[in-house]
Amino acid sequence: MTTSQTTRIIVALPAVLAAVAAILLVIIPPSSAWFWTYEHVHIVNELDGGKTLIAHCHSLQHDLGVQYVNAGEEYEWRFKPRVFKRTLWRCYLAPDGFRHVAYDVYNESNQVVDYDFNVYWVAKEDGIYNRDHVNRQDFFSQPWDAGRLPSLIG
Repeated sequence: MTTSQTTRIIVALPAVLAAVAAILLVIIPPSSAWFWTYEHVHIVNELDGGKTLIAHCHSLQHDLGVQYVNAGEEYEWRFKPRVFKRTLWRCYLAPDGFRHVAYDVYNESNQVVDYDFNVYWVAKEDGIYNRDHVNRQDFFSQPWDAGRLPSLIG
């Protein structure tokens, strides 16, 4: 390959990449493409009596550590989903030293309610709810399990 041919290839490369990007935008519009946006998970504490919710959330690649969510507040993080609907985030939640739940808060292969790339989970006295934050409607998902979760509560 001559220097002249190499120069032509290098000069043409940006145009080729721009054409490929334009085709991708037509095939996969940004509003529906997993790789254009972040997903957000919200853990909301609506426990009675000013209780602090203990949360330990992780995926296969990331461990967010133990978080203490004060009454009336929320804990939120964002991430880009993995390829082929393989993203899974799990949380261990405890409203006190006597109850807990281990729960998939984001499972891309069978996600329940996901409005505009936001998933809301609400901790209440009787268990965990999935929230439709657009209509402010909560759907009961799972009750608390009895017992301590030693990895969360010292």
